[in-house]
Amino acid sequence: MTSHRNILANCRGAHRLLETLGLGDEVFLNFLPLSHSYEHTAGLMFPISLGAEIYFAEGAETLAANMLEARPTIMTAVPRLYETLHRRIISRGRAQGRSDADDVRQGRGDRAKAVGVAGAALRRAPPRSAARPPRAGEIAPALRRPAQGDGVGRRAAQPEIGSFFLALGVRLLQGYGQTEAAPVIACNSPTRIKIDTVGPPLDGVRVKIADDGEILVAGDNVMKGYWNDPEATARTLRRRLAQDRRCRPPR
Repeated sequence: MTSHRNILANCRGAHRLLETLGLGDEVFLNFLPLSHSYEHTAGLMFPISLGAEIYFAEGAETLAANMLEARPTIMTAVPRLYETLHRRIISRGRAQGRSDADDVRQGRGDRAKAVGVAGAALRRAPPRSAARPPRAGEIAPALRRPAQGDGVGRRAAQPEIGSFFLALGVRLLQGYGQTEAAPVIACNSPTRIKIDTVGPPLDGVRVKIADDGEILVAGDNVMKGYWNDPEATARTLRRRLAQDRRCRPPR
């Protein structure tokens, strides 16, 4: 059970994370179902808090065409999307010539060529980031390891996939969260991207690693409990309540 307080805490944390981008007239493109807690907060409630435009993709198979139509400035996504796009870009590059594919994969090609290959792979025109510093390609924030039973799996993005998109000029911010945290816990900052990490906790979120390796989280983003399941609620929140005051951001 996530309250308005939980969701608004996430919205405030995300705004403070992204305010260095100079948030203005933003456009979001959503393709995950709104029953997905990540999309519900990061793709719906957060854009509403900004007064942004929100487009809803017709489906995963039409995502490339919908991106061309909506021209989003910010997208939220799970690791599987980037892995699929990476595979398409490399396959397209190989079809156009081995050297181009190798250059893009290794991040050695110049930016114009890399963006051109990416655009061809997606069967759309090169994004606006080819003409100016990347806003059209900004993807922020990928805040949650997906928990849906759709074959995506609970896992983080592969660092080499993230590095690939960074080489294309796509500002990719990997993060981490759980449904119980509404769902954002941590995310990379646009000013300090470490793609092999999920970044520091959001403002207002406290994290501690227990002796047994469990991630303990405290803050206004933590849920009220599980619906009609007081036993599971007690098991999950008891330890948090006992250690709440001692939770601090990790060094």
